[in-house]
Amino acid sequence: MPTLPAREMKLIRSVLHRLNQVPGLRAQHRIGGRPPFSGLLQLSGTWGELVRPIRLAWRISPQQAELLRFQLHTLRDEHPVLLADYIGDSLAQALMADDLAFFDSAGNGFLQAAPLYYRCTGQRGARPAPLPNRCTQRAGLKILYQLLRDPTLADAPYRAIAAAAGVALGTVGPVIQDLLAKGLLHGSDGQRQLGDLEALHQLWEPAFIERLRPRLQVQRCRLNRPWHLGSLPGLIREQGLTDQVLLGGELAAACYCPHTQPQQASLHFPATLVLLKPLLQLRLLPDPDGPIDIVRQFATNQAFARTSAEGVRLSDPLSLRAELLYLGTPPRQALAAQLTRDYLFGANSATLKGATPCGDDFC
Repeated sequence: MPTLPAREMKLIRSVLHRLNQVPGLRAQHRIGGRPPFSGLLQLSGTWGELVRPIRLAWRISPQQAELLRFQLHTLRDEHPVLLADYIGDSLAQALMADDLAFFDSAGNGFLQAAPLYYRCTGQRGARPAPLPNRCTQRAGLKILYQLLRDPTLADAPYRAIAAAAGVALGTVGPVIQDLLAKGLLHGSDGQRQLGDLEALHQLWEPAFIERLRPRLQVQRCRLNRPWHLGSLPGLIREQGLTDQVLLGGELAAACYCPHTQPQQASLHFPATLVLLKPLLQLRLLPDPDGPIDIVRQFATNQAFARTSAEGVRLSDPLSLRAELLYLGTPPRQALAAQLTRDYLFGANSATLKGATPCGDDFC
């Protein structure tokens, strides 16, 4: 495994410093494991030794906290330990209730693995500003999305990657170097190849939800009576907007996951489209509590290979899963998990599935 980026090592060292101040406990970082882990945490003492894979996080917002818990649950068979700059009381209590191990650079932590039991909460500490991470900045997230959609793009010239992602040419090189340092990309020019796609997805998704998706939100709306949520696909077709609108949210998820009862929808419009006319055509009224989110598209290839029964284009499973997690609530998390099983990753969790619905019940 290559040397970790300076940003990651700085966080790991700060947590190790705290752990090594605990009497009878010695903490070390070891290179090893696979992405999305950042090496291994080795804890030892007179009681014995314990080695666990490390998952890193910085500046955890309430929304990111929910996503982290969701991701840690999917990895729990590998017994991961979350290392963070700071973990607040509410997240700490939730992680302990889920029996998920964590440590932070303020001294908070929890790990239950007989004969070792560690628990310390309520510690306050300054959060150090993280070093720049090009992969999780806005342009980097657009590049990562294109790599997830088409892994062969990893070996393309920088100019082709920039064109696919719609970003400046100068942003590609630093992102590629970050991916190489993280062990998510291997080889040199002419032979670059992505490693574990699931690990790349776990890098992209929380940063997309935290940094990019909120910037794409325009407003919330409701449909004028007598139209209702189920009327939207028909209205989009009747108004000739199928080439402009992507359907997202719960209404799109209902096309992927049969027997879903959608209560919300997202309409994704091109980034530069003037929205007044299409919103009027779709009988939409501004309403901060409405069930319809108006969103800007962040890529020109966000559409899935199949459409709804009405011929309306759908957000692809990658962006739809992230949107469902962004919107929150346990039912939406369950839909996101079903999308993962059926459309995103194969049984070995290392390759993206093809864009073919798993059955005849699509929409």
